[in-house]
Amino acid sequence: MKKPTLGIWVGASALILAALIGLIGTVITSTPIKKMSGEIESPKESSVVSSVFDVTGRLDNIPDKYHVWLMVKIGDNIWPKTELNRNDRRWVKQVHEYGSSDKFVLTLVVVDKESHHKIIVWKTNIEKGDTKDWTPNKNIEYITTLDVVQLNLKTE
Repeated sequence: MKKPTLGIWVGASALILAALIGLIGTVITSTPIKKMSGEIESPKESSVVSSVFDVTGRLDNIPDKYHVWLMVKIGDNIWPKTELNRNDRRWVKQVHEYGSSDKFVLTLVVVDKESHHKIIVWKTNIEKGDTKDWTPNKNIEYITTLDVVQLNLKTE
């Protein structure tokens, strides 16, 4: 019996490799990609809230490379309020809003590592008394906005 030649080994190896790549490709493409989701469950749209209020909600399928923040938007200005743990499917956070308007939007957003770092630096500077303007359009990039709720601040 003749020994297999190098050409036969290379050909057989190529066929086996092609079959494996096809199998792996089928597994990868048939694995569904779960969509990130999140919701502000309370307070509800158009609610009247005090300057300090609780926010409850849910998160699902947030990848480890992202960060989730609650932010307040008034007009074109936006202020990061609190970070959420992306692994908490259900969460409760307290928000302090002493804004200049009786109407504002509470947003639930996903940001990347770089934007998260910029938010942390800004919040640290605010705590030290550095109140320079925060310009979100120049400072952070949203990966996605998960939910938005229009709220009314109780005038006291």
